[in-house]
Amino acid sequence: ARGESTSIAGLAENNSCEPCGTIFGIDQEESIEVVFHVSPKLRNIQKVVFCAAEPAKKKHIKLHQDFAPGVTKKFQMHLPDGTYRLRAKNSNQSVYIDLKTGDSRKEFAWDGSDAERITCNNNFSFTLSNRNTKTESFTLEEAWWFKDRLLSGEALSNPLIREIFSEDHLQVGLKLNVGTQVILFTDIVGSTPLYKNLGDALSLKAVQSHYKEVSEIIQKHDGVIVKYIGDAVMAAFLDLEKAMLCSVEIHKKFSSDRADTPIRLRASFHEGKVLCANMNVGLDYFGNTVNQAAKIQKYANAHEIAVTEEDWQRLQNQFGNLSVKPVIHDPKLNLDVRIVTVS
Repeated sequence: ARGESTSIAGLAENNSCEPCGTIFGIDQEESIEVVFHVSPKLRNIQKVVFCAAEPAKKKHIKLHQDFAPGVTKKFQMHLPDGTYRLRAKNSNQSVYIDLKTGDSRKEFAWDGSDAERITCNNNFSFTLSNRNTKTESFTLEEAWWFKDRLLSGEALSNPLIREIFSEDHLQVGLKLNVGTQVILFTDIVGSTPLYKNLGDALSLKAVQSHYKEVSEIIQKHDGVIVKYIGDAVMAAFLDLEKAMLCSVEIHKKFSSDRADTPIRLRASFHEGKVLCANMNVGLDYFGNTVNQAAKIQKYANAHEIAVTEEDWQRLQNQFGNLSVKPVIHDPKLNLDVRIVTVS
């Protein structure tokens, strides 16, 4: 680690690594990890600057090449199955590669720009291109730490850690990349007639009671409450399937057969990259994923869940028993939306 803090409030916007000549910003994905270690009162831990270590400690690097401007090279590799990272020093971009024996894909190309995660055969070839006007350094390395690390997004989407650090906050103006999250919104259908028919006092009591019930279901499915917005609840999950299971259970909890409350809900969720910032509600999530999850909800009515077609394709095998409406295309968002009904 090039920078450390015992709290979220102590995070700096950037840290630098002099041996690598690289600047790391907290708005870059996977730049922050959460670490637990033995108290120095019990035992001191010797810390080693990993990238400045002698070559014998750099066995994780499988290829390193400097490319002059405009140069393209092709490499043939055979590596054990696992997760690897290909990074470009000057553009400060990286792409993760999952190598699997038997996968049909056997080649790919990368030019140091932003890219989606790649799955490939472990006997593969790849082409690297430097499209910049200055020399670029490409490095292919094992990401053996991938399965053991705890990233900031995973920590902040853990209910217990959220509770422990409930008083913590980011510095004003800082944006923390929390990686891929599933953002869920629930909303009361017909809130205006609800207040008109019951009056403010009884309506507020019903809304607050619904907050408690919805929150319990979200936490049951390993989600966290990000904030309450009027009559709506915003939550985050690390797992798309759990977000769907949670949405289904919420609708069943507030089914049309329930007589002790007039509240009926609609829901929407979407998975994607998310940023975190300190807002008036504390640690809040924002970005394109949050915006899309909120805006597709307009297509859902009571007892319905709005999801993107992309997310539904990953869920339909398990939730094929639910009623699904034909695809709706949102031209402004350029998204295909599915409406799932929970009876």
